[in-house]
Amino acid sequence: MIRAGMNVARLNLSHGSFAEHENRLERIRAIGSNMGVHIAIMVDTRGIEIRTGKLENGSAELSVDDTFTLYTDGRIGNQSGVSVSNRTLPSEVEAGTPILLDDGAMELEVVSVENGSIRCKIIHGGLLRENKSVNLPETELALSSVSPEYREDVVKEVTFAAENDVDYLAASFVQNADDIKRMREILHTYERVIPIIAKIENRAGLANLEIYTQDEVDRINDLGDRLAAGMNRAFEALGIKGSTRGIGSMVGIAFSDQPLQTSKDVVMSLFPAIELMQYLHLDMMN
Repeated sequence: MIRAGMNVARLNLSHGSFAEHENRLERIRAIGSNMGVHIAIMVDTRGIEIRTGKLENGSAELSVDDTFTLYTDGRIGNQSGVSVSNRTLPSEVEAGTPILLDDGAMELEVVSVENGSIRCKIIHGGLLRENKSVNLPETELALSSVSPEYREDVVKEVTFAAENDVDYLAASFVQNADDIKRMREILHTYERVIPIIAKIENRAGLANLEIYTQDEVDRINDLGDRLAAGMNRAFEALGIKGSTRGIGSMVGIAFSDQPLQTSKDVVMSLFPAIELMQYLHLDMMN
């Protein structure tokens, strides 16, 4: 895969232990070192995990237009319904709310909420197995990835990322700027600066995109200034004459007269910067 062009390895913390992931990380770095290439490591956090519970026969067939109920009392499920791990879920949905099961393989629509149970109509059916994901794409949940219920797990995950000096931290189920800020605060306690990639997984996160992206704009503009100074020093060390100002058209971060203003500016600024770094890397290799 590395020979084919893979340059980032993602470690999904939803599966496996920290010891297993650390072993994978060491193997990836060893292989990359032997091949003379740097393979970036991205740790993907679990975020808010709402999952289905046990089923009588280990699985249940969901048929379109049938009724399927989500419970919060831990009962064993069957074709008529299944328990879910989030006990507060009934208070966060209403008639018409879409609910996805098993990474979107099946879709339900809430019909009513009664006595702590969520009665749904099956829109798209399929074979439901145990411990599958439950996602609400149009609902901003009261819980977040750094809520008290999840904070201990998040601290462990961020600690793993910091102690292993990974290159990127993918934050699952980000809904607003506070999710990113709180995660960064945890990183700061370990005196680590790791780029955080916000995974937008519902409409609430998408609706807040400009809000928390704007929070990063000043950081990116400042990064651009420091990047320009650093690149000038690198060019001098390599005996390359000139200035980063001369390649301002190639890099959209802080080299133009107009500072970044929107999330689109932020995203678009990254591509020429990446292209430039690839160019410099190839040029120095030749």
